[in-house]
Amino acid sequence: MAAVDDCRLPGAGRRRRREYERVDAEQGILRASAACLVVEIVSPGSRRTDYVMKRSEYADAGIPHYWIIDMSPPLSLVAFRLTEELGYVDDGEVTDVFTTTSPCPLTIRLDQLG
Repeated sequence: MAAVDDCRLPGAGRRRRREYERVDAEQGILRASAACLVVEIVSPGSRRTDYVMKRSEYADAGIPHYWIIDMSPPLSLVAFRLTEELGYVDDGEVTDVFTTTSPCPLTIRLDQLG
């Protein structure tokens, strides 16, 4: 469930509603730093980009949550959270049921994604 000041992006991301309001008022562009979650689906040939390059870019942009879903067997999800001292940290790869409360309460049954 999303907080009142959040809204979903088409695809795999969330931005704060106030960021859309700022863009409308200023005729500006959406800032990467306004994203609170980015989800990447690993595709053939993108593993290094998703796990290394984008991870670094998203951390530099200050995006608090970055999830990587790898569709190759066994299907898995790694949820990174941004810390001030260490950059992105995670609790390991999940291959069955992923449950979180941040950035919003959510349960994903990975076995149903494939």
